[in-house]
Amino acid sequence: MMNSSLPIFSTKSDMALSNLLCHSRNCEASSKSSLKPEENVIVINVSGKRYETFLTTIERFPNTLLGNPEKRKHFYNLVKHEYFFDRHRKAFSGILNYYQSNGLLEKPEEVSEKIFTQELIFFELVETKLHCEKYNSSAFQEELHVPSNPILKTIWIMFKYPKSSRLAQFLAIFSLTIILLSIVIFCIQTIPSLNPDNKEGEHMKTTWLVINSLCNTWFTLEYLLRFLAAPDRLYFARSILNIVDLISIIPFYLEFAFDSKSSANYIICLKVIRILCVIRVFKLFRHARGLHLLANTIKESSEELFMLVMFLAIGAILFASAAYFAEGKINPDFQSIPHSLWWAVVTMTTIGYGDVVPVTFADSVFKNIGLHTLVRMPFTVK
Repeated sequence: MMNSSLPIFSTKSDMALSNLLCHSRNCEASSKSSLKPEENVIVINVSGKRYETFLTTIERFPNTLLGNPEKRKHFYNLVKHEYFFDRHRKAFSGILNYYQSNGLLEKPEEVSEKIFTQELIFFELVETKLHCEKYNSSAFQEELHVPSNPILKTIWIMFKYPKSSRLAQFLAIFSLTIILLSIVIFCIQTIPSLNPDNKEGEHMKTTWLVINSLCNTWFTLEYLLRFLAAPDRLYFARSILNIVDLISIIPFYLEFAFDSKSSANYIICLKVIRILCVIRVFKLFRHARGLHLLANTIKESSEELFMLVMFLAIGAILFASAAYFAEGKINPDFQSIPHSLWWAVVTMTTIGYGDVVPVTFADSVFKNIGLHTLVRMPFTVK
């Protein structure tokens, strides 16, 4: 797996290179013993991209390739004084983060599971990962494990990894097409002339029923196959995307559970059930890596976003209260603080519908203060 011979990086003469090689065994030990605080940094070059980290950081895990001096010395470049690895650059950011976070392993979003698994094996993190108590990425554990049953394994790989085979690619494209079709049909059904609940659209009732039945049959079959083939069914059932899949399927079957002749209750229940069908839009997350990245970004920035919302909420309450006391007796649009909150939020977020406007000079001053301080400050303070 690893090349045990020392790679040649120098373009100098063979004799010069020979002299360098004579000292290769002791170069790291001697440099380590005489390290100054500012020199206790090593450089790791991965396919041209240089990473710098403390020596003590990678030595936290001495059984790994980077953490073991005897293992990593074969990749040391004596001329450039760095370690060189001809490996996947983007995957290495996750490898290095494992050392820096003291055992937390997370796959970079833009790196495939197969490539990252290969890098884990090369850098000898696999065994450490499986036994590290601080490793808390159950999603990645699921990615590395597949069912032992060959049939279930084939099914799981086809649905989980769309690029694993041509059949898997076809299933992914087919599933995406069905999702888009169901969303389009859901929207088109609301057109009065095509709405099966109206007299104008009664002629389309059978057509929509057949199309919806076919779409939901596929969604049900796909969900059941993925559930049965999942390595960890409990984790599968608790996954947010899989919960969305289940909720988007249930409304179709609930429609048959209500008696259409009980008009009042049926209409109310039917409207509630059909609202749940809107959740089907989130099924697109499964087929778009960019949406996964966006969701992770929002998750990682949740504290900052919460701070921003709280900052705007405090400002809205303050200026809504000021607007109420300044305009309450004159302007009916500011008859209470809750009514004034609409104006405050619309103004502070720079939407400015213009449906509610202050008429007094004092409220105009409050508006400008709120717009130029409470709105701009969260974006300028770092």
